[in-house]
Amino acid sequence: MRWKGFEGCVDLSAVALGMLLVPLPGHTAGHAGVALPTGNGWLLHAGDAFHSALSLQERSMRPDVRLRQGLLAHDEPALRSTQRRLSALVRVDPSVRIINSHDRGLWEQT
Repeated sequence: MRWKGFEGCVDLSAVALGMLLVPLPGHTAGHAGVALPTGNGWLLHAGDAFHSALSLQERSMRPDVRLRQGLLAHDEPALRSTQRRLSALVRVDPSVRIINSHDRGLWEQT
């Protein structure tokens, strides 16, 4: 199944109507996010696919954060690809809100 350009998504409607498991490779083997439909779009919890909202603005990621992510990544090229795709999704589709496991500010905006 395909969702917003991401291949291999799994329908989890048995858990919650419209819920999807979205593959976000790179951080760890099998890393994935969870997308939920909301009343006005989608909420994607991307787990550890990126460090902060600034990470989705490619040029804004601090060099030390970029280095640490790369060193800890299961597959650094896949992680960078995932981050570019998430960054593009945020820019082109305002109906998708993305949160993660590290940026408290993103949680508080939800």
